[in-house]
Amino acid sequence: QAAYGAANDSLATSGIVMDVMARNGAMAIDFATMERVQRIRAFNPDLIIVSFGTNECHGRGYQESEHRQGVEALLDLLQKYCSQSTILITTPPGDYLRQSHVKYISGGRGRGKKGRLRKRKVYTYSYSPNEMVERGCRLLNTVAAERHLAVWDIHAICGGDKAVRNYVANNMMRPDRVHFQPETYALFGRLLTT
Repeated sequence: QAAYGAANDSLATSGIVMDVMARNGAMAIDFATMERVQRIRAFNPDLIIVSFGTNECHGRGYQESEHRQGVEALLDLLQKYCSQSTILITTPPGDYLRQSHVKYISGGRGRGKKGRLRKRKVYTYSYSPNEMVERGCRLLNTVAAERHLAVWDIHAICGGDKAVRNYVANNMMRPDRVHFQPETYALFGRLLTT
C-alpha cells in the first residue's frame, strides 16, 4: 500500500486494499475451509497470493502427499468460489532445522544412588539447512503448472539451498533460523512487486 497507494475501500478504482490472513504455524489445509474462503471471497480480490510451505516442510518427516493434499484442497475452494481472482503461489524462502545434542558432564549436586557423582545434562544445538524445502518448492511448482497458475519461486530467486546460508551470514534471519527479520520480509515484498 505504501508503494502503490492505498485505496479508500474495496470498491475503489485505484490503489490497493490488502488483507493479510496469516497465522503463525498455519498450513494450507488450515485455510481450506468455507469460512476462510468466504472471507476471501467477500473482498472480491483481483489477486490472491497463496504463500504456504515453510510449516509443511519444516521437519524431517515431511510428506509430499500431505502437503499436496492441503494445497490442492485450498486451491479447489479458491478456484471454485473466487474464480474471478488471479491466484499466485509463492514458495517458501528456506529455513534451518535445529538438532539438539545432550551431553552429560560431572558437576551435579551430591551423589547418586550408587555413590557415583551426579552428572547433569547440558544441551547444545546445531542447525542445518532444511533439505525438505527444495522438495516442497518442486511440489508447489508442479501444482501451479498443473493448474495453469502463476508461481513466484523466492527460494530459487534467492539462490536455492545456498540462500539460507547467506540469510544467516547477513543477519537476515531471527535466531530461530526459521523466521526472518522485518527488513528481510520488506525486501521479499520489494522483490515480489518489481
